Amino acid sequence: MPETRSPASRTGLLFATIVVATIALHGRAIAFGFSYLDDDALIVDQQQALAPPAGLWRAFARPYFPPSGRDHAYYRPLASASYSVDAALFGARAGGYHVTNVLIAACAAALLFLLLLRFGYGAGVALFGGLLYAVHPALAETVAWIPGRPDGLLVLFALAAWLLFGRARDTGGWASRAGHLLAWLAALLCKEAALVLPLAYAGHLVLVERRPLRSVAEPWLLAGWAAVLAIYLAARAVVLSPDLGAGAVTAATGGSIPSLVLGRLVLPVHLSVLATPEDSPIWPGAVAASALAAIAFAPGVRRARVLFAAGCFVAFVLPGLPASRLLALESRLALPAIAVVLIACELAHRLGGPPHARLAGGAALIAALAAGTIAYAGNFRDRLSFAQAAVRGSPHAALGHRNLGLTYQLAGQTALARDEYQAAIAANAGEPIVHNNLAVLLMAEGRLPEAAAELRAEIAVNPDYTVAHDNLARVLRALGRADEAATEDAIVARQRANGP
Repeated sequence: MPETRSPASRTGLLFATIVVATIALHGRAIAFGFSYLDDDALIVDQQQALAPPAGLWRAFARPYFPPSGRDHAYYRPLASASYSVDAALFGARAGGYHVTNVLIAACAAALLFLLLLRFGYGAGVALFGGLLYAVHPALAETVAWIPGRPDGLLVLFALAAWLLFGRARDTGGWASRAGHLLAWLAALLCKEAALVLPLAYAGHLVLVERRPLRSVAEPWLLAGWAAVLAIYLAARAVVLSPDLGAGAVTAATGGSIPSLVLGRLVLPVHLSVLATPEDSPIWPGAVAASALAAIAFAPGVRRARVLFAAGCFVAFVLPGLPASRLLALESRLALPAIAVVLIACELAHRLGGPPHARLAGGAALIAALAAGTIAYAGNFRDRLSFAQAAVRGSPHAALGHRNLGLTYQLAGQTALARDEYQAAIAANAGEPIVHNNLAVLLMAEGRLPEAAAELRAEIAVNPDYTVAHDNLARVLRALGRADEAATEDAIVARQRANGP
């Protein structure tokens, strides 16, 4: 007698398949170390502040990057709180933080599978979409780079809110309604891009489920969204100073970024751990946009769904435009990738041909992308691998050369360090810390006048950098210029008294 399996048990089996496949693919990241790009400031140097229980509530009372400057005006307390939990369990051992990232990625891919079922796709197409998200090379940074966690958590809570939104629409239950609102609040507390999520939820009702526009205007929904937004903005305003504007959500600049994002998601052929617009080719985006237009007008494709996915893509990309003018980090692709998966599933749903041929084609694509992820994720293995990959992928990025120079300097490879610092200055003479680090090399060689010149150059671009003032005082004292050294000592004392 043939075995029969209920729809619920089959869904559970496929859900578990995606979780296991994601963990199997990304599990080797557990053996990776810290990259020392952001994870040093967020975790390595913050072990005392992260220690629970105080670290948990402090996460809600401070900016994401401590101390915060204009470039780091972000309020992401749930991401910080997750680091606090990891710190309690693993201390400063990188492997534990990687475990959390891998589990977040597995759960997010599985929730996307459930959302695709909600969209009405068959189990096979939904499985394809979940696996496509799990194995995509452009999303490897979200998993293998510990500071990619806010994007991973954003997707996790965004999908949970989306599913609970659908359930609330079906049942009208208050538990689902409250769950939807709480999940959206959680997404907001992970990353600012969650502000645009209600646009996707409303568009799902109107364009996918074909409900009237007035269905979005139900009192509980509008009042709930308004309350969640007010709570988030109030908390953010209390923690962040009004002059910290870099974390604001605006789409005033960075018009080429959507094309770069689309290109990486559709044709992941030029990935970089420290991607910059300057070093990112435009042609994959042009090819991807042309393919999207062709899909929209292909026979049998539901244009309303393609239009909805395209609208989601634009909405999901817009919040990251200001930051992406300088660094188009691939971790920011995690949310826009959902829209690309929706389009891929719509195309897969409409493809003709024998079922076995479609299955083979889908499996081949998943296998190819997984192989790409395995090869690419190795760039996040350790500090040196990360720094070298950053320079290879973005040779014009001063930050990449600075980090590689520091990595060489700490390893005692001073000649290589000097070359990287000089490359950083050539790319951007205003890159912070580079002149100071180069001065330290000159100080060790006894080239004090040259070191003084580098330190003054550092202070010109980075006047609040206490380390540079302290180093300059030491150099000036060694050169017999005691009065000038005393002036620098006074600056050091004042800055240390004022705190970071």
